Amino acid sequence: MNKCSCGKCLGGVLSPRTAFRFSKTADSCHDLITDSLDSSWPAKQDQPCHDPDLPFIDYLPVVLRLEVAKPFIIGYANCFATITWAIKQSQLPKPRIIKQCSSIVAGLNRDASKHYFNNGGMAEFALDAVIATCLQEHEYYGDATFLADSDNKSAIEKLPKCNNDDDFDLIQYSMFQDADCWPCGPYYSNTGYDDDDGYNAGGVGDDGGDGWVHYDTSSWVPPAEKKKGEEEGEGKELSLNGLSLEGR
Repeated sequence: MNKCSCGKCLGGVLSPRTAFRFSKTADSCHDLITDSLDSSWPAKQDQPCHDPDLPFIDYLPVVLRLEVAKPFIIGYANCFATITWAIKQSQLPKPRIIKQCSSIVAGLNRDASKHYFNNGGMAEFALDAVIATCLQEHEYYGDATFLADSDNKSAIEKLPKCNNDDDFDLIQYSMFQDADCWPCGPYYSNTGYDDDDGYNAGGVGDDGGDGWVHYDTSSWVPPAEKKKGEEEGEGKELSLNGLSLEGR
């Protein structure tokens, strides 16, 4: 049942005040990620990085960040920028809108957006991070840092009140009810190789007893190095048996 009382909610659920909070938070998330890229990436910019220390990286499932390329992270950041763009276009930023529009928003790297979605990335992960951050910075649910900014507080107060204000349960349901997945980040690292193929391909780790699924990547080895090590081990075994590797 639609409980909008202002007549201006995006999609009937995202009120003007919450939309402003959403837009500002998404914009801030995008800037934090992109500003951290240079300082948190290896010296060789074209090489993949193992679980880079970046803001909001924990909202990407562990299997997607074990060995991640820089374009993937840029594409992830593009999702946050597209959330802000969609709200400014008076659109409810649902996952499919973000995916479709992240390659056409002016100023964003189109190739990076395609790389992100072609390699397992989903708009749901960015939306999950934005909702969680809104709650963390909320004056009732979190530490009140959002309204501690006088500009944010002034802008919020000028917008009409609505029965949908800060109804994050309704927002989550509306955004993810027909999405490809219902995200549940952050995803923490605490288990890794448990099969012959490498990391736990299903993305399921051990229950830490605190409601989160934990992963351990301490024994993680890049696939290329793992294969090289196996080949070297095989070579030593063959050599011990008096066999030649030539011609194999």
